[in-house]
Amino acid sequence: MSASSAFFKHVYHALVMIRTEILQDTGQARIVLRADGAWTWKTNAMPIAALALASVIVAGITLSLGAWMVPFFSGFELAMLTLAIGVCLKRAHMQEVLTFSKLMLKFERGRNEPEQTIDIERFYARFLVRHPRSKLDRPEVRLQYRQDGQRFSLRIGKFLNTDETMKLEQALIDVIKRLDV
Repeated sequence: MSASSAFFKHVYHALVMIRTEILQDTGQARIVLRADGAWTWKTNAMPIAALALASVIVAGITLSLGAWMVPFFSGFELAMLTLAIGVCLKRAHMQEVLTFSKLMLKFERGRNEPEQTIDIERFYARFLVRHPRSKLDRPEVRLQYRQDGQRFSLRIGKFLNTDETMKLEQALIDVIKRLDV
């Protein structure tokens, strides 16, 4: 396991949504973003069990009355509900780590370990902050960069709310100022 992924696992269990670290000895800085992770399978076990029990009762009654298609659709409904909750839980445990050095920027995204890693030269990386145009919009932070002559844009902190996105903007400004001095 690399040092980066060990750090990723260690930070994943922290309780802070946005954390900034300045590593004086290596001349690096990190910004760690993580979803709150408050939503777990334990939270959903009782509602799923209650729906499953209700579904089995309804399916049993309708099956005894001769409506043999209802149990199939009831099972399909429970499978789709479980799948939807699983997708939501997967998104609720996301973490992103931005590691800055004088010349490089490393972006990592994943759950328990980095699933996506991008190494970018800082000269070719820009952060774009789009402020909301109406009360219904949310602010957005994008990392725009060039690699191999192509331009890419990557949204950072999709899971953050408006206040946290503004804190991310300030953390980015602070880290970049510290490293450029």
